[in-house]
Amino acid sequence: MKKVHLTLSAEDAAAIPAWSPPPGYTMRGIEVGDEPQIAALWLLCAPVFGVTLPALSEKLDGCLDKAGARESARVILDSNQLIVGFAVGGYSNPDEPMSPGTLSGISTHPEHRRHGLGFGVLAAVIEHLTGRGCSSFGLSTMPNNTAALVLYEKLGFRRK
Repeated sequence: MKKVHLTLSAEDAAAIPAWSPPPGYTMRGIEVGDEPQIAALWLLCAPVFGVTLPALSEKLDGCLDKAGARESARVILDSNQLIVGFAVGGYSNPDEPMSPGTLSGISTHPEHRRHGLGFGVLAAVIEHLTGRGCSSFGLSTMPNNTAALVLYEKLGFRRK
């Protein structure tokens, strides 16, 4: 199945409304030690035949190794301080001013969906990277990931 590619311009990124977590949730940057919880959440949210937790942990490490990713990554915590959502992105080319950004991972725990958490965590990553000079953003997803496509288009992303 061929992925759907979407882009977001800097102008559309600037138009994303401010967001605050709903009661019972907080948002913060990623911290050392968060990776195992994030990888487990990603596995829970995107079960793919043959994908293992170690493989997703490795993919997450790759996402976080991109320039700007660790500083821009955000997690959503519930009232028990468990990670129930995350988003990570980075710079396509950190040496080039106004480089495009890439969004490489986002998930919200199924029991915590429909509260705007995905919107908020992704908007925070976009805001952070825009403030660091990203000129546009790109991401891709599977065409049957309807909820993600609706979220991305709500944020202003357009299909290529």
